[in-house]
Amino acid sequence: MGMQVLVTGGLGFIGSNLVKRLVEEGCEVTVIDNLSTGTMDNYVPGVRTIQEDINNIHLVEGDFDVCYHLAAL
Repeated sequence: MGMQVLVTGGLGFIGSNLVKRLVEEGCEVTVIDNLSTGTMDNYVPGVRTIQEDINNIHLVEGDFDVCYHLAAL
């Protein structure tokens, strides 16, 4: 089992490319994105994706090894 990774803003351009790479490296990735600038066109198949604002991050359950925070305006 790979590292458990949370990526905020994972449906944006940069975030989705990071997610693709993490999946290639064998990580189990969870994405949280409110789609304010991201798009479902950037969805990486097989990745747990939560459409929610990071202000509600308490809704995300998991024991993550690392978080990449890319959600910002």
